[in-house]
Amino acid sequence: MLQSNPVVSGQEDLFRSRLENMIDRGHRLVRLCGLVDWSGLESFYRQYYCADNGRPGYSIRLMCGWCLASQVAAQAIASPSTSPKL
Repeated sequence: MLQSNPVVSGQEDLFRSRLENMIDRGHRLVRLCGLVDWSGLESFYRQYYCADNGRPGYSIRLMCGWCLASQVAAQAIASPSTSPKL
């Protein structure tokens, strides 16, 4: 079963800071997130999710993001001097 990505309501909580205001926009994983075609990945992997059977799965964007982050981290650990500069 496919879960959708959370919808941003645009309504601000008066006593909480939004996560997007706390993260560093220059961080390489944040920049990588802006380069990925998420809708293309979702349309490609949607065929592997069952719409009406089983427990709800994680969203496609979350699963692909985990895979990308783990690959970037593994490459940085394996060779820190030649890690990709995004």
